[in-house]
Amino acid sequence: MDQILDKIDRLIKRRNLSWTRRGNRVNVELRCTGRKQKIHLKRDGEMYLFSSIVLGADHFRRRTKYRREVAYRAWRKNALKDLVTYTFDEAGNLMGVFEQPVATLDLEELLLYIETLAKECDRFEYILTGLDLE
Repeated sequence: MDQILDKIDRLIKRRNLSWTRRGNRVNVELRCTGRKQKIHLKRDGEMYLFSSIVLGADHFRRRTKYRREVAYRAWRKNALKDLVTYTFDEAGNLMGVFEQPVATLDLEELLLYIETLAKECDRFEYILTGLDLE
């Protein structure tokens, strides 16, 4: 995990990015809008897992119909997008996720993946709520 964290720190410094890293989390400030999104990083064997909460589980409590509607929209987005996949985690949060092999991750890909995940999750959050929650 230290390798990817070092790469993120180098990206932030070299590109003068408005990101901050705290442990395995990167807080991304989106350049054009000033909105923010948190990206969580995890290593699972030979894969890096990138994830970001689109909507927390609290939005779905006692709102089964709304959860089904959001799940359907996420399913449709999954059919159209190659990089980001939307899913519900075990806690009931709507998440944007993707995986990347450890062996082939370079700095340019890392930049692309973090920015894309942040933008796509933030965009879906905005479509669903009109707010900047996560």
